[in-house]
Amino acid sequence: MKTLEKIAFVLRKDQTDYLELAQAIQDYESLVFALSTIEIENESNREDIHFDTGKALGTTWAALCIRDLIRTKIFIKGLFNAIEQVKKTKQGTVNVLYAGTGPFATLILPIMATYSEAEVQFTLLEVNKVSFDTVNQVINKLGFGGYIKASTNEDATKYVVNSDHQIDIVVSETMQHGLKREQQVPIVLNIMRQVKEEVILIPEKITLNVCQMNFTKLHAREKNTEEEYCIRLGAFFELSREKIKEYELSSHLENGKLLFPQKSINLKMEDLKEFNQLAVLTEIQVFGENKISINESGLTMPLILEDLSAHQKGLTLNIRYTVSEEPGIEYSWI
Repeated sequence: MKTLEKIAFVLRKDQTDYLELAQAIQDYESLVFALSTIEIENESNREDIHFDTGKALGTTWAALCIRDLIRTKIFIKGLFNAIEQVKKTKQGTVNVLYAGTGPFATLILPIMATYSEAEVQFTLLEVNKVSFDTVNQVINKLGFGGYIKASTNEDATKYVVNSDHQIDIVVSETMQHGLKREQQVPIVLNIMRQVKEEVILIPEKITLNVCQMNFTKLHAREKNTEEEYCIRLGAFFELSREKIKEYELSSHLENGKLLFPQKSINLKMEDLKEFNQLAVLTEIQVFGENKISINESGLTMPLILEDLSAHQKGLTLNIRYTVSEEPGIEYSWI
C-alpha cells in the first residue's frame, strides 16, 4: 500500500522533521482507524484487563498510543534496523515475535509494506480479545495475512514459544513510564528465557534511574542541560538480555510479589533546596542508536515519587522494582 510505504519512509529517516513526522503519524492513525471497527468511546473498550502480574490496556487506550510521535517513530525505526541486522547474518526469512500488538500492530504494518512475505514473518500475541480480533481484521484488509506465521489470543506472560518457530527478534512495547502497572517486565522475562542467546530483544534496554529534580528547570529544558534540572543518584533497575540472566539468581518471590534487587542510594542534602523532587527517569534504548530520551515521549516522562521540600526522613533511599498485580517501584528511607 502506497500510503504505508510513504509512512515507513518518513519513520525510517535518521533525521526527524517534526512537521513531517506529525503528518505521517496523522496519516497512519487515519488509515488504521478507517480499516477497523473500533468504537473508542465505547466504555467496554476503555476497560483494562487485570492480571496478577499487571494490566493489559483497554483497546481504546492501546489504539491511541500511536499518537505518541517519538515513541512510534523510534520503535518502528529500531525494528527496521534490527531486521536489517539479522538479514546481514542470516539467509532466508527473519522471524519476529510481537507480544502485545494492540488493535493495530502499529510497530509492524510499515515493515510489512516494505519487505516481502519471504523476507519477514510475524508471530502475534495479544491478550485483549477485542484488540486481537481488530488487529487480525486490519491485517487482512491490508492484504498482509501472508506475513503472519501465527496469531494467538493469549497472555504473553504465560505463552510457551513453539519450538518449531525459529525466532530472531522479540518485540514488546507494553509499558508506561517507570515501568508501572503494565506487563513489560514479566512478558520479557517469560519469552526471553525460552529463546536462543542470539535473539534480539526490542527494546534492548530499559533503565530506571532515581534523581533529584528541579521541575521548573525541566520545563525550560530547551534552555537547560540535564545537569541543570536533574541530579542523577543512580540506576536501580535495568531490563535487558544481560540482566535477565542475573535476575534469575537475584530476584525472588515474596507474598505474591516478584522482588528485584534493592539499591541503596544517598540523597544529596546540600542540593535539596534547588532539586526538591524525588523522581524516576526512564531511558529506553530501542535498538542500537535508536533511543528515547527523557521527556521525549509519554514513556520517558519523569515519574515523581515524592516532594523533598520538607524532607525530614533518613538520608538513604532503599529502592527496588517489583512485579505484582500492580507492577512498580517500592522505596523506603533509613
